[in-house]
Amino acid sequence: MRYSYYILLVIVCYMLSSCHSNNSKHMDYRLESIWKMSDDDLDGAIMLAKQIEDSVYLCVESTKKKYDLLNIRLRDKQGIIPSSTDSAKTIAKYFEEHGEPRDRMRAYHYLSSAYRDFHDSPNAILFDLKAIEAAETQNTEDSAMLEKAYSQLSTLYRQQLNMEKSIEMAIKHYDISCDKIWAAMDIANAYFFCNDTVHSLQYYDECYAVLARDKDFNYNPALHSELLARYSIFGILEKADSLYRLLKLLPRPTHPQNLYSALGEYFINRHEIDSALHYYKLDLESNFSYGQKCDASYAIMNCYKENPMVDSIAKYAFLFAQYNDSVISERRFEQTVNADAEYRYRRNVEEEKRILQRDEILRKRIYTISLLLIMIILGGSVFYFYRRKKMLELNLSKDQQIENYTQEIAKKEDSIKSAKEAIDNLDMQLSELYSQIGKKQIQNDTLLQLALMRKVEDNASEVIEKFKKASSGQYPLTENEWKDLMSAIDRIYPEFKSLLQHKIPRLSKPIIQTAYMMKAGMSNPQIASSMDIPRQTVWYRSNAIKKALGDDLQVDIDSI
Repeated sequence: MRYSYYILLVIVCYMLSSCHSNNSKHMDYRLESIWKMSDDDLDGAIMLAKQIEDSVYLCVESTKKKYDLLNIRLRDKQGIIPSSTDSAKTIAKYFEEHGEPRDRMRAYHYLSSAYRDFHDSPNAILFDLKAIEAAETQNTEDSAMLEKAYSQLSTLYRQQLNMEKSIEMAIKHYDISCDKIWAAMDIANAYFFCNDTVHSLQYYDECYAVLARDKDFNYNPALHSELLARYSIFGILEKADSLYRLLKLLPRPTHPQNLYSALGEYFINRHEIDSALHYYKLDLESNFSYGQKCDASYAIMNCYKENPMVDSIAKYAFLFAQYNDSVISERRFEQTVNADAEYRYRRNVEEEKRILQRDEILRKRIYTISLLLIMIILGGSVFYFYRRKKMLELNLSKDQQIENYTQEIAKKEDSIKSAKEAIDNLDMQLSELYSQIGKKQIQNDTLLQLALMRKVEDNASEVIEKFKKASSGQYPLTENEWKDLMSAIDRIYPEFKSLLQHKIPRLSKPIIQTAYMMKAGMSNPQIASSMDIPRQTVWYRSNAIKKALGDDLQVDIDSI
């Protein structure tokens, strides 16, 4: 009874674990659908994520971590700066040990985003590089996340003034992107900061071709603002004016962070210094980024140079110096270079390990093959010498046997000679016997033929009587009776059989029987009744036989 309880307990535990596993799989599917939904409907994704919060924490650990990662993504899309990087670190570490490549790539990217928000560019670059590595080596099939990683790396490298890497990452982003606007803007900005006007304008114009018609700001007003600033700097005022007219329609709560700096650039190139100062000061007050504050204070300082105001110039020059020092300390160029070098060193070490492992495997294979070849050669040599020894022994024994055989053959040749003489005598006796037997055989054949002829002659009337009865359907014919009829006809007409074979080359049994009955003087109806076949068939056969034999079918009634 106790064992039954134990078995029942095991069954219940198994069913609970099975339900737990199925629930986790279903929840993973829902989390993935919310993840994809957040690209198009952020508010709806946030609402759904809150609805499933209680259900998630009844699932396995991997599902919980995926839910935590989803929340980090949703907060990042809302522009919420995390309080620390601890949560993203924990998730990245978990998926690094237990997750699939796609989960690992996503965790690395959002850990990079957390470091980016804390102005830790070295670690931000390092973990985005890891995200790209996971995507490229494991085929994660999440191109959207790969695009984000390339785009963020391009921006990070640009902030670190590493323009060559920034352009490289922007081009990779452009190559895999379905929506080329963001990728084209990345490339254009990278070329812009390299002072490559031709290439930067090429990609800015590609963006402008779409954004100038985007009156609903589907692509994000920040892109319009950035493009306004660039065309203002290049002095392409016609395109700048069209973008300015679009941006004026934006309600104030939806103003992007870069709008005021873009409007400052626009009015500077319009030589409207007061308006430019107004927007630059708004930019300085509204931004929290040291980089943007530095740029705004520098622009204000330059504006005051147009209308020399020493106190104002000194004030904003001092602010510019302060913010510039903060930017330099934030960028941590040396650490970024070290992080990039460390990542490449690690990749090189991993590549070197793979090469060493491959060489070690190759070395072991060569060693094994060499050992096998040596063993095969040694085995072959031993077998060869053993076989040769056996062959020599066999040859010696054969020589002895041949000598014995030669002596035996010599003895047998003598006996064969005497046997041949005896055989010759027997041949002579046999030939005499064969000649006597031949004569006896001829006599027997003659006597047998005479006996058969006698039998046919004696029974001819009886045979004919049977065939007459058969023609009227009174008597069925046997095979022997057919033979008797043919023998009787052959006796009466000895030449008929050879004549039939000569004039009708392809004889069948029915044709022969029909011809013999016609020679016996029977009519077509009698033949049809005797053979039990249709009259039309008999008519066809008899016409063919008459055509072939002609007068040779005339019947001697007296003979019959």
